[in-house]
Amino acid sequence: MEQLYSRLEQLSAARQPVADALASIIYPINTMPPEIMGQIFLEYVAAGARPVSAWPIDEDLKTASEHPDKEGSFKGTSWYVDVRATERGPQALASVCRSWREIVLNLQTLWCRLRMVLAYTEEAENTSILQRWLSRAGDRPLDLDLRKGVLDGRLLDILASYSSQWRTFACMLDVRAPIPHSFASAQDHTPLLTKLTIATGEHHRILNAINTETITVFSNAPCLREVTLYNLALRRITLPWAQLVCLDLYFQSVEECADVLRQTSRLETLSAVLSDPHDDTPPRTTIRLDHLHTLTLSHPMQRNLDILAHLDVPALRYLDIYAVVGWAAERLTALMARSKCQLHSIWLTSAHLAYMYHSDAGITALCAAGAVRNVYLPQVRWPRKDLAAFFARITADSSFLPSMETLCIEQCRPPIPYGAVAEMLHARWSGRGAGSNGIKSFRFTRSARAKDWDIDSDVDLNEPEEMLDIFTSARLAALVEEGLEIDIQP
Repeated sequence: MEQLYSRLEQLSAARQPVADALASIIYPINTMPPEIMGQIFLEYVAAGARPVSAWPIDEDLKTASEHPDKEGSFKGTSWYVDVRATERGPQALASVCRSWREIVLNLQTLWCRLRMVLAYTEEAENTSILQRWLSRAGDRPLDLDLRKGVLDGRLLDILASYSSQWRTFACMLDVRAPIPHSFASAQDHTPLLTKLTIATGEHHRILNAINTETITVFSNAPCLREVTLYNLALRRITLPWAQLVCLDLYFQSVEECADVLRQTSRLETLSAVLSDPHDDTPPRTTIRLDHLHTLTLSHPMQRNLDILAHLDVPALRYLDIYAVVGWAAERLTALMARSKCQLHSIWLTSAHLAYMYHSDAGITALCAAGAVRNVYLPQVRWPRKDLAAFFARITADSSFLPSMETLCIEQCRPPIPYGAVAEMLHARWSGRGAGSNGIKSFRFTRSARAKDWDIDSDVDLNEPEEMLDIFTSARLAALVEEGLEIDIQP
């Protein structure tokens, strides 16, 4: 028997080179060094991972920081791997063969960016999965996204033990429960943390006022630069505000925002969805933010942009205002005069733009923008005659938006006045030179969603479409031939 076993071992050893040679022909990818295979795996998983922004909010509240126009913004797009991914995750790669499994399980960079859905799953299952991923990440910096569901005490215990590796951390907390001691003990142990997102459930807003416990875990994070707070009262958390460069605040009062902004001397990007103003006390002094280049302000109930009256932002280049009404346009005018800034791009969005333009508030707001280069007007809802008058103003008044290079009107309700558009584009295209670059790009799209047509709009749903005649079509085609970008989707 010993001779037989010895012979089998010899045959097995002789077989292995033949099997390897055959595999190199059938599966040439297996001949690559593990380092190259690991990089291929990483690129494959990253390509399949869905990019995420600061917080998934309503489409109508999309912030300026999400627009592709921004230059030099600190905010970047992150990607995370769903721990339960069955198609393009590390688990799928590890199930192909033994050699791939060995590479995947030892490639720490595949396991250090994880998204975990906590809702509708058992605590024991979540705990097991989280421990498995974190252990495979080794000592790599961790990017953690655990916002889909409220973190419980056991998961917080596990996460706290890895706090020294947190690079980005996003979670949803239950403000009704006390903060576990193990999680609180992570304070002073977050040396790598650069980006933080904390949310509470929408039904927890009232509880913010009841529970006075302060979250201090992140008060001493030397690398922290980006923070997003969703539904969490600002008085409930202590942060190193002075070192932040990017701040997103959702459903916060003007008073609390003002208190925080006085401490954010290095802030470059601010996005704030403001809450109900009933109990707000307006800021008593002007808040100067010398480095702020991107500002987004909105309110879901079309009001409460009072904070505009108290900001001084000399470096502002990108401005996104949601819910612009007459008085907000006046405050915007005052803001621009006070700050003496030069805007690069402006977004004006509102459910009541019909009334805004009827009262010339929209014109007032755009006049305040001065020599802005790019103008974006989403969700336009005024009648066609007002839309035509807007284009006529641009045509006739060279001092109105004199440096405009891009005009984008999206989800527009009324039919497009082709004649007025052609006149406007011809005037601004032919007027380039003499200190003006002229218009370079024009985009116009109609709203296709039924919910966009509110009963409070001045738009006549029975208003006939204006036909594009041969003469106007030829004028537009000639401009395109000369180099003007025109995208009209009626």
